[in-house]
Amino acid sequence: MERLHKRTLLVLALVLLGVIVNYLSIPLLIKSDYVFEKALILTVIYTAGILCGAIAIKIINNYISDEDIKESMVCNRYMEQFSLQNMLTNLPNRIALEKRFELILEQTCDKNFKILFIDVDGFKIVNDTLGHAVGDEVLKKIANRLTEIIDGQCELFHIRGDEFVLLLSKNESIEDVCHMAKRIIKSMAIPFVFKERELHLTVSIGIASYPWDGYNVNLLLQSAHLAVQRAKESGKNNFKVYDHSMNLKMNKKLDLINNLHRAVEKEEFVLYYQPQVNSLTGEVVGLEALIRWESPEMGIVSPAEFIPLAEETGLIIPIGDWVLKAACTQNKAWQNLGYASLPVSVNISALQFQESSFVDKVVKVLKDTELDPSWLHLEITESIAIKDTELTIDILNRLKDIGLKIALDDFGTGFSSLGYLKKFKINVLKIDSSFIRDIGEEDATITKTIIVLGKSLNMEVIAEGVETKEQFNYLKEVGCDKVQGYLFSRPVPPDEIEKMLYIA
Repeated sequence: MERLHKRTLLVLALVLLGVIVNYLSIPLLIKSDYVFEKALILTVIYTAGILCGAIAIKIINNYISDEDIKESMVCNRYMEQFSLQNMLTNLPNRIALEKRFELILEQTCDKNFKILFIDVDGFKIVNDTLGHAVGDEVLKKIANRLTEIIDGQCELFHIRGDEFVLLLSKNESIEDVCHMAKRIIKSMAIPFVFKERELHLTVSIGIASYPWDGYNVNLLLQSAHLAVQRAKESGKNNFKVYDHSMNLKMNKKLDLINNLHRAVEKEEFVLYYQPQVNSLTGEVVGLEALIRWESPEMGIVSPAEFIPLAEETGLIIPIGDWVLKAACTQNKAWQNLGYASLPVSVNISALQFQESSFVDKVVKVLKDTELDPSWLHLEITESIAIKDTELTIDILNRLKDIGLKIALDDFGTGFSSLGYLKKFKINVLKIDSSFIRDIGEEDATITKTIIVLGKSLNMEVIAEGVETKEQFNYLKEVGCDKVQGYLFSRPVPPDEIEKMLYIA
């Protein structure tokens, strides 16, 4: 190949020489006043060009050997193979899948086959915590395990990142394909060992069939991917077979996301407030701000419907910023109207809390609204608190230095330890409504334990989701400081809250 490169350079040099001869002759041609002289110059230029070209062709014919041609063909074949292979796992890639798809269709028109779209659940966490080098090694192990499972029964492709596709082209029944999916999920339950460390991973699988779920490879993959999303929404570590209703749901989801973007731009949100009541006196001693979306097209949209989408798309950050400012503005307005000062609690999302500018944003809102920090409580969940304990401690300390109080929401549903509670120096524990809803013997014991725990750590305890007098009487009996729930009031607009407040 090196010889071929040298000869190529020689040919190019001759061509360049011809160009130079032509270029140098142009001034002579322009300056000449005689037709005969111009004709002579043109003849010289033409002859020089032909001579250089002829020599170049001679070199090409005489010196490029069959060996060079074969070497070039081998190189081309290698490059083609290179383009069809995932360089990490050495499995066929998406381009190879597309070519295989076309080949199958060329061989027979009435072929039907299935694909399994395999997506590793939460793989981003592996990359973020252990690094991409470890992530790559894990993907290799996953590829090896999948190869062992299929044992030549079907074709495996690594289409990108943590996504793999199985192609079953032997007219397998849907039952056979589902059985294969179950085998894969079961095999992934075995931990992956990397440098003496166990990694527990799961996969979600979507199944789609040709030609019913897509008449080309792109549509088929799209259908299978929709089925994967449904599997993830059902708790992950699961598989789903595509059906056309999934497409309708996805279109509805996309419409909702588009409308949500517009809602952020046009501020189509309002805040409702739910009172927090002193268990002993029955007075309203605090409020929790709860967002509502008033869409011009859809009416009132439930937070349960749009908050998960906001978190998925990152829109939860501008929405959360709006809630924080709106709640502080409203609270200050009530104080200016002469109502007694009450703390307003605002829920903080994980993405908000992890923002490097989060504390600065809180400080700015308090400054802009002129609200005293003591009248703002921030609620975080256990899952946020324990995600990065060092970061959590740093942020909470900075917030408390400002004068804010922190509430731990939905306490009892996560996995935090008593050690975390002491480290975080939480001001308020909120008992999750699931423990209040059906206060049987077991839930009553848990509830009482949480209340005793909170008081021993000098925390206020609030029970949410209180709907019956029996629940309220029990909570009051075991010493719960505050309660909130439908027994006292649903979340209501600001003007209705004002009827419950008293003038200072």
